[in-house]
Amino acid sequence: MRITLKSILHDEQRYDTLGDWFHDEDGIQIRVDEMKDKDEEIAFAIHELVEYWFCKKSGITDTEVVGFDKNHPSLTEPGENEKSPYHDQHFAANKVEKMFREQLKKFK
Repeated sequence: MRITLKSILHDEQRYDTLGDWFHDEDGIQIRVDEMKDKDEEIAFAIHELVEYWFCKKSGITDTEVVGFDKNHPSLTEPGENEKSPYHDQHFAANKVEKMFREQLKKFK
């Protein structure tokens, strides 16, 4: 398994999002917005990786996730909407991200 994590400029994202994941011929691709605070970049990347894996385990595709997100541009966090196909996976990723942020406080 190959996982590639990149921080990119926001306008290089596939759509208006801070973080994105997809699978291609090179493996799992995680893209997060480039930020001044590298801890934030890592927190978002962890969220995206966890969300990807839980979606994969649940049979939810990138096409479904991106389709929902793009069809609901007024939502700040589309995954938090109960009608989102990846609602549960998003909340699980939020829990892991929150745990990371709490532990990170020990190292600042």
